[in-house]
Amino acid sequence: MARLRQELGDEYSQESACRYLNDRIGDKKAIYFLAMMVCTWELPLSREHVFAFARQLKANSRREEPYVDNAICFGVGDDRELKRELLQTFLLQGKKSQQQPAMIFLFPELERDSPDLFLDCVKVAATALPDSEMQVITSASPYFDCLPELDDEAEQSVLFALDKLADPDWIVRAKDYPLYGILFHYHLLASKLLRLDLMRRTLRLSLYAYTLRPVSYYFATILWKPYNLWHEDLATLLPGIDQMYLEEIARVPPNAELAKVCEEEFQRGILTQRLYLEDPKRWKPGSEPNWWKLRWQRKELLDAEKSGK
Repeated sequence: MARLRQELGDEYSQESACRYLNDRIGDKKAIYFLAMMVCTWELPLSREHVFAFARQLKANSRREEPYVDNAICFGVGDDRELKRELLQTFLLQGKKSQQQPAMIFLFPELERDSPDLFLDCVKVAATALPDSEMQVITSASPYFDCLPELDDEAEQSVLFALDKLADPDWIVRAKDYPLYGILFHYHLLASKLLRLDLMRRTLRLSLYAYTLRPVSYYFATILWKPYNLWHEDLATLLPGIDQMYLEEIARVPPNAELAKVCEEEFQRGILTQRLYLEDPKRWKPGSEPNWWKLRWQRKELLDAEKSGK
């Protein structure tokens, strides 16, 4: 933003900046500036601007795209009908061209309001976008930041997704990160609901995906069950969760790599449970632990046990 202010000098204002950018609508730098303005709440976008700048996404460098995505998201504001219209427009465009459908994961409330459209967007994007650009997929849910308020709609979201995503053609074509990312997403949501039955169903679908797309590194994310120690209630379910994992893993055809991954994650889960029982006040109800720190702590304990220390 400082660069834009410098270029406009004494003439800088919201209006002059908007005119400057309008005159350069095809200019990558101009779009980048516009995105930063909107992200910092300095400039609202009209419906016409939203579509005009959205169409420029494909012309932008990868580095700039996230800023433009966010700008469009903020610019649209709470206009859900416009969001839905944008998604449908670019979803259809993506299906026809097999290219990136723009702005897929900007509107998490679609998962609640229009789960069918939301999952269509997920499936199209998961076959089109590079793995490196799909990390946002695991934060696409409106329920992630409202743990105490999970309700029947969250449960229905999981149930609907399990039926929608059990598609062998999509599983085979999807990129690794988005495939396992979206499965992780619903597995985590099931665990937040404290629903072992839904955790079992999401795990079963993940194992099915693994038989079609055996990517051990990404599949291991599904097994990071103790990351969920966000409140005491789930900790009491850990023995049942471990048993459920063993039962479901036993259902799939033997696979040495899968067995190795599952054994390592299972042992880490046992160690995490031990850590929790030793100091249950470490995680207060509704609070999130330092997840990555906890995971490394589990690994260090596991390595120490293996070495006999």
